[in-house]
Amino acid sequence: MVNARRFVTDGFIILIGQGLSRGLGVLLLPILTMVFLPAQFGMSALATSYVSFVSVIALLGLDLTYLQSIPGAAKHDADATERVIWMLTLGLAVCAALIGSTAWWLWGKQTPESTPWLALGIFSTMIFSVCQSQMKVARQYVRLACALSIGGIVMYAWVLLRGFSGFNQAVTLVSGYAMGAAAAVIVSRPSIKFPATPPKLSETWHIVRIGLAAAFSAPVFWIISSMDRWLVAQFWGVSEAGIYSVAASISGIGLLFGSVVQTIWLTEASRLYNARGEQSKAILAERVKEICFLFALAWLALITFSGEIVHLFAKPPYDLSFIYLPWLMTSVILYGLFQVLCVYLIITKTLNKSMLIWGSGGVLFIALSLLSSKTTGPVGIAASQSIVYAFMLVWMFLLVRQDARLYIKFGASLFLMVTILLAGFAMLITQDLHFEFSHFLQRFSVFALVSVLVAWHFKAQLHAIFSGLKAHE
Repeated sequence: MVNARRFVTDGFIILIGQGLSRGLGVLLLPILTMVFLPAQFGMSALATSYVSFVSVIALLGLDLTYLQSIPGAAKHDADATERVIWMLTLGLAVCAALIGSTAWWLWGKQTPESTPWLALGIFSTMIFSVCQSQMKVARQYVRLACALSIGGIVMYAWVLLRGFSGFNQAVTLVSGYAMGAAAAVIVSRPSIKFPATPPKLSETWHIVRIGLAAAFSAPVFWIISSMDRWLVAQFWGVSEAGIYSVAASISGIGLLFGSVVQTIWLTEASRLYNARGEQSKAILAERVKEICFLFALAWLALITFSGEIVHLFAKPPYDLSFIYLPWLMTSVILYGLFQVLCVYLIITKTLNKSMLIWGSGGVLFIALSLLSSKTTGPVGIAASQSIVYAFMLVWMFLLVRQDARLYIKFGASLFLMVTILLAGFAMLITQDLHFEFSHFLQRFSVFALVSVLVAWHFKAQLHAIFSGLKAHE
């Protein structure tokens, strides 16, 4: 595995990039919510989620294929695979941008003037997905962090400039998203290569087949994670969808941690497995356990301080997003844990085993969401997301433990995990929208105490990080 200090250093670099990309949106919420109305946020959320939906389907999992096939492979084989992936990616990106934006324009129900920006957003999003894989494999984390941060800066600079110039419509938010994605691609400076001769159909199919399971799970992921905005807009209007999307944006803080872990974890786990094969199972299981504790601590932090986050950054009527935050933040963390476990299926190229889990999760989410739309409202839809991800996480854990024989043993540390969960539920009970310093101190004290317990539990790993020693293998 990588040197412990290097792992943390690389993670910190990615955290900066992700923080400027995602965190900037939260920091600017007081200004954005002053310029744009909830309905405009709602319309923008529908358009950008549409870009995400088209992009993940059209890409056919090629970004994941890149991460599965390149690390640890012989240079000749890696180069040949990379050339085919880029050829397919560019062709699919052009087709998806044209077809996706045209379909949006013909549909015409939502901001048709944003059609050209949707085309740019779809194309740039697909290209940047493979760019990220390329930089991860090459361990170009500084460049990746720069691409993410500059993309976020360009996006919000464009939105604010246009917004304060009087163009405070939903299309401004959509165009900002497209401009940010395009800027990220430019900063990435992708090394695009094409095959000298057209590859055989069998070779192309072999490469495409690797990521097909991801191509199936991607639209299901969109259903679970993005369809909620559409359901809220359908049943309660685009203004409520705008408030809901603000809650989703704030919960995106949790994605910072998950993105950092995933960026390094998947690449390094793939490299380790390609080098050691089945002998790497014990190391992988131990790393998964450590990451689970860090995710649990991140969840506790988000739950503990979600009220303060809303108090600082969301003004009326956007402060009503508070009621959705605990569920959405829990969903983010549960999805992150699911992805951590799913890494083993990715590196062993057996991701097809997860297709049943994704399919069942998608069906369950639709059923629970439609049921809650008649009973509990938008909160029920947010809760449905958490329930589905918890269901999928347990299923994935059992699959990896039984089928892959990757035994993750918590042992005595299970008590600490339960302590974290109980502390989180206690924080949920005491949360409210209004800021009170005494309550803040109580919650902060609980979080600090649990953090010390986790640090004590991982004292050997922390010693390795700060002493520069290699992590135990």
